[in-house]
Amino acid sequence: MSAETLGKAFRQEVREEWLDEKTLHFLRSLDPFSLPPPTGIRPLDDLLQIFQAAPTQPQQHSPKYSTPPVLELSSAVPCSGKTQLLYKILILALLPQSHASIPLGGKSSAVVLFDLSSKVSILRLRNVMTAHISTCAIAFQSAPLQMRDIQNLVQASLLHLHIFRPQSPSSFSATLASLRNYFFSKPLQHISALRPISSIILSDLSAFNLHGFLQPTSNTLSSESNITATRKSPPIDISSKQRDLISVLRSLQISFSCPIIATTSSFFFPMTLQFTNNRTLRPAMPPIWNAFVTVQLVVERVSVTKFPPTTSTREGAALRQGIVEKTVRRGWINYWGVDAWRDEVKEGVRKWETNFSGGIDIWIGEDVDVGDSTSVVVGDREKEVFLALNA
Repeated sequence: MSAETLGKAFRQEVREEWLDEKTLHFLRSLDPFSLPPPTGIRPLDDLLQIFQAAPTQPQQHSPKYSTPPVLELSSAVPCSGKTQLLYKILILALLPQSHASIPLGGKSSAVVLFDLSSKVSILRLRNVMTAHISTCAIAFQSAPLQMRDIQNLVQASLLHLHIFRPQSPSSFSATLASLRNYFFSKPLQHISALRPISSIILSDLSAFNLHGFLQPTSNTLSSESNITATRKSPPIDISSKQRDLISVLRSLQISFSCPIIATTSSFFFPMTLQFTNNRTLRPAMPPIWNAFVTVQLVVERVSVTKFPPTTSTREGAALRQGIVEKTVRRGWINYWGVDAWRDEVKEGVRKWETNFSGGIDIWIGEDVDVGDSTSVVVGDREKEVFLALNA
């Protein structure tokens, strides 16, 4: 046997693995407190920790290290506030922890964003980030930052937002599969080489509904010959395509040690469970995705109460101005599948709802504030002042 033949035989026995990725993820999982919080928003992070500490279904042959969570933001109607909540998660991931001695609550990370329906507005994201920096400077009682400094910080932070807009399910799947090469092939030349990946965000995953994932989208064939040819062709196994997608996403979670955050839309309306008064929203995604998700948070618009009859025209105008400036959304836990939750999860969710008054309040204005409400008296009138919990 020649040396060349022997070398080829030995080479076939060599198995290449990303040892650095697996080892780093394993070492990080040994001390979960060393990792930054998944979203940077305290109510969401506390909720995710409850479900991660006590998994609903223990898996056989599970790895010794914990997998990052999967957060799904869903709604029954459009314009409920899911994308606005994503903006808050994005700016907390991209901004630094502090700037000019002003705490910003950021993580100095990079984010992978799949904008599957082109709903994410970079202009709106920039404005929210600018307002967040200004609010932090005022809260810290420091001198106002120059607008040029704020713009430079915003521009430098947005460079680490990697946006992909695939136009078809097949391109979406191919882009996911190429993320490792995109980030790891030439790390020294990559702009986010020195930053960790904070999260992989799938905006409007319902646009590529997993029920028909990677189904052919060609027009219906009308001729008998084409119909006959179509009938003879083997059927496409949609379930295998869905499993492949989930497998790729789970692998990326381990490689980047980051959570996955997705927004979806349901075709159903919320219902209230008997005896418990807990609310549920039937998921519109297939069961394989629902089993992959750690927590599903339903976001909806809060209805504005009517002014009392004793309100004067001047008072009504002032109150209306405040409502117009900031609209309120609310996020609550979806109790769909609650029977599969372990007792530890149910008890943790009960305490979480007690601490946060049953859900998360989201104020949408120039900035996006997420927090709970505290009543304070201003003059002769009582207002609801929402304090950001992540500051």
